[in-house]
Formats: sequence, C-alpha cells, structure tokens
Amino acid sequence: MHKRTITSILHRKTTTLKNSLKLAGAPATVIECVDRGIVTGGCIVSMLLDEKVSDYDLYFASVKDAEVVMEWAADRFNTKNRRGDRMKPAVEIRLDQDNAPYFFIKSSGIAAEAEEEGGGAVYEFFENVDHPERTAAFMRGMFGYVAAGRDQREAYEPVFFSQNAIGLAPPKNKDGVAPAWQFIVRFSGTADQIHESFDYVHCTNWYSIADKQLYLRQAAIESIMSKTLLYTGSQFPVCSILRARKFIKRGWNINAGQYLRMCLQISKLDLYDLETLQRQLTGVDAAYFAEIFSQIAAAEREQDGSVIESERVDEGYLAQLIEKLFD
Repeated sequence: MHKRTITSILHRKTTTLKNSLKLAGAPATVIECVDRGIVTGGCIVSMLLDEKVSDYDLYFASVKDAEVVMEWAADRFNTKNRRGDRMKPAVEIRLDQDNAPYFFIKSSGIAAEAEEEGGGAVYEFFENVDHPERTAAFMRGMFGYVAAGRDQREAYEPVFFSQNAIGLAPPKNKDGVAPAWQFIVRFSGTADQIHESFDYVHCTNWYSIADKQLYLRQAAIESIMSKTLLYTGSQFPVCSILRARKFIKRGWNINAGQYLRMCLQISKLDLYDLETLQRQLTGVDAAYFAEIFSQIAAAEREQDGSVIESERVDEGYLAQLIEKLFD
C-alpha cells in the first residue's frame, strides 16, 4: 500500500476505535489517553506488504496514560466476569521491580483457598503444583494470560489480558471478524522511547493518532523491502528468537550474525529463574499458550468430579509443555 492509503486507513480505524469506546461507556480520560498514543509494530508492516493485518497495536504516551487505561479495563473486565459472590480469574494491577505497572492474573480457585486460610492470594506454583487445575493456574501465572468467555465478547470490550497488554474484542464486518486492537501497557513514551524495546528494525514505523501522520524510517523500509530481519538488541532476546521463527515461516530471512547477537545476550540470563523466564517471554503472543491451558484444564476427572492427580510441574514437565507448544 502507499503511505497515503495506510494513513487514511489508520485514521479511520483509530477514529472508529475512539467512537466505539465512547459508546461502550469509556470515560473521557481513557479516550484522551488513546488520542495521545501511537500505532506501531506489525500492522504497518503488513499494510506496506499488502498482507492481511492480524491486529493493531496501540502504545501510550506515558506510564500515567497506560495506568489510566489499565484501571478502566481491569475494572470493566472484573465487573463483567463477576457471578454473584464468585469471581472468574480476576485482573489486578501491580508494579514490577522497575516500578512499571503490569497485570497480575489471580486464579479464583487458588486465591479463595489462600484467603480462607487468612493469607493473601498466594500461588502454590512449580514443585507444589500437582493437580490439573493448579497446573493451569501455574501456566496462567507463568505467562500471565486470561480471556473472557464468548458471552462477554462484545466489540471493543476488554476481553483478553496478558501481563503486558489488553486485547479488545474485534468488531465484525462483511467478511467476518475484523482485526482486533491491542493496548500495549508494558512500554510507553515517545515513539523513539517505545522502539528502544523493539527487537527488529522493520517494526519501527509508526502512526501518530493526535497528528494523523504516518512516520516511516528508512532502515525499516529497507528491511521490509528485502524481508531481512535486523536485530537491534533487546531486553528480551529469548522472545526475539521465538519471534524470528514466525517471520522465517512467512518468507523472511536472517543471517547467523543476528542469531549470534541474541545468543550472546541470552548467555547472560538465568532462565531457570522463573521471574527471569517470565520477563523474557514479554511480547510473546499469549494466545500461543491458550491451547496448553485448555488441554491442562480439560484433564480427566473421576466420575464423582474429583480431580485426578497429574504429573508435577517440575523442570521436565514444563519442558514437555513448551516442546508441545512450539512443535
């Protein structure tokens, strides 16, 4: 597509987004935060290559703006998922070691047990997890995933949460379901500040919602034209290697030097530390893990409804899950 066409499409899409959020009852403060944000990432790459857009990623201008939207989305999701005195997995907002906000997914089963014992909502992950339901909770906590049921999926409602993003339910069009919006809350700031967290240069073009302008970087355009992955360095090199596999399947190429740069960064990490591994999977599409969650949750039960014990979630079991997921 031409630059003018992409600009027109993104202007129309962001205008529809803001109007739909207003109709859904989002407060003016949320709309203002959206208006100060930028659209960047894979959607612009797809449009430049005349490929189908899978989703649109919106980033916020500041941590404060991200927090405003996070509070609105979490409150709306939790309210819609309340069933009397019972809650489905609830979404909370917490601060990480860098004082950045993220979503914490609280499993109703585990949390209820902990609260009845007088403690906080403490997860009993890893070596202590020996039931399918708790294994599912482990995986949700590990990868930070929760999604609303189909009955909650009204267009532009917040229905999907990972630790770092909010997914809005996609609208329907004449061809079926249109691309969805994702609000990325882990990274915020100016376009340059946001792109410091990006691993590949081809994703660094962006659209300013307030200015209604599309900005194209020469290095990004050259990478897209040649379909060559150029690694710029990242806080999350494990995620970058996993993402490279996805692009290679789409016909992109990458040289050994780019992989070596990622490997050198990974060699400095302790991936046996769960917090480190969790941070390294920042940016990996949590939808990839949905099938694993559903398979674990659908583990066989006794006829009387009691849960049959499964293997413990130790290093070997986790490795089997990851192998099954990516093969």
